[in-house]
Amino acid sequence: MDSFQIPPGSFTVFTIGTLTICVATYDRAIVPLLEKYTRRPRGLSTKLRMGIGLALSCVAMAMSAIVENIRQRTAIDQELAEHPRTAMDMSAMWLVPQYCLFGLAEAFNAIGQIDFYYSQFPKSG
Repeated sequence: MDSFQIPPGSFTVFTIGTLTICVATYDRAIVPLLEKYTRRPRGLSTKLRMGIGLALSCVAMAMSAIVENIRQRTAIDQELAEHPRTAMDMSAMWLVPQYCLFGLAEAFNAIGQIDFYYSQFPKSG
């Protein structure tokens, strides 16, 4: 398993992947269920979706802070605090949950914003 490596610049794939999966799942599976309960054509209101996205973004930032705290403690434990360019014994996979949460937040917030702005356009061209 040590031979499998993901280039650092490729971690955004987790954000985009989560965004893609969430949008497809929300549109095809969750919206039809929510329409029955909320009686809204898109399930949740646009402002509620934006709010959920912002809340998830805050949770992702809190998770980032926790992972950074763990990273700093690990660096201190491995006596690497004075050697910032030295590789430490900590998996970069610790970053995946926060990237996935950012993708989920983006799915709710950005799509909610697009729906909101589209609903505010004048009906005539």
